[in-house]
Amino acid sequence: MENNIKLKIMDDLLAEGAYIPSPDVFVKLVNQNLPQGERRIRKDALNKLIKQLRDLIKNKRMALIYSQGGGYRYLRSDFRYFDDRISENERNLLLIANSLFSVFPGSGMNEQFSVAVNKILKQQSRKGEVLEMENFSPICLGPMQKDSGAVWLPKIVESMMNGKYGLDVEYFKQKEGVTKRVLSPYIIKQYASSWYLVAYDHFTDQTEKTKVFKLSRIVKIEESNSKFIHDPDFSVENYFKYTIGILHSHAEKPIKTKIQVISDNYFETWKDSPLHPSQLIIDDMSRIIEIETYKTSELYSLLLRYGSSIKVISPKEVINEIKKKLTAVAKHY
Repeated sequence: MENNIKLKIMDDLLAEGAYIPSPDVFVKLVNQNLPQGERRIRKDALNKLIKQLRDLIKNKRMALIYSQGGGYRYLRSDFRYFDDRISENERNLLLIANSLFSVFPGSGMNEQFSVAVNKILKQQSRKGEVLEMENFSPICLGPMQKDSGAVWLPKIVESMMNGKYGLDVEYFKQKEGVTKRVLSPYIIKQYASSWYLVAYDHFTDQTEKTKVFKLSRIVKIEESNSKFIHDPDFSVENYFKYTIGILHSHAEKPIKTKIQVISDNYFETWKDSPLHPSQLIIDDMSRIIEIETYKTSELYSLLLRYGSSIKVISPKEVINEIKKKLTAVAKHY
């Protein structure tokens, strides 16, 4: 359509609530936003463009109105005719998402995402500008340690998205050396600056076939000829329900650990940001909380982290294990 770029600019200005008190201002704003090399409009062409835009939006039961106090505007402030355009809010969301991709150092995914965002913004912006993404980081996630396993993330994500074939994986284990496996990847998770994969292990002899693998121990990944297997019992929501970090103990039931919080500061903090998603406040006055988790080394690491600021009340097996670990630590001093 002739004048399509000009109509889109007019639509942008009206949708974004620009104050357009007169035809002269409307012409000036349209010309300011035209890409380089595009023919500028004159005031006598504005009425023709406004008529074309009004005819278009009429099909959407919308009107472009003008008043002396409010200038040119759409009848409804949340309306936009050309819905392939990116609004300021949507643009900001893309920029924020680009910042969040900094959690993938070493994978190449953050660089690829920046290129993709730049292409979208260039295509959708009125003047075709390119924003240099590396100079725009509105969210600081703290120092991200590079994990050598991050290099496998693109292939794993591609397999997840495809969902047709599993992955042939060569995986290193301390006692077994390099083993060959066929995995159907379900989710990836980052914990303590390392990446982990939850996947269905096709040919394992173990009862639990959906397991956790550390990406830095993967030696090689290729697409498999084996079809992707969907474990009907797997649930993203439930898999880490009783896990503190990454370790599982599916053969055992989770245990409930009662903790008295000696430090008032920690207690107030954990009210807003629980120690674990399962946390319950048992006694507000005595500052007693309860968490339900698997009994793994991560549970003891969590409890020992807070030293004298907490006291484990139950169960007895956890208390005894804490005593044993504290005694072993004391021997070093």
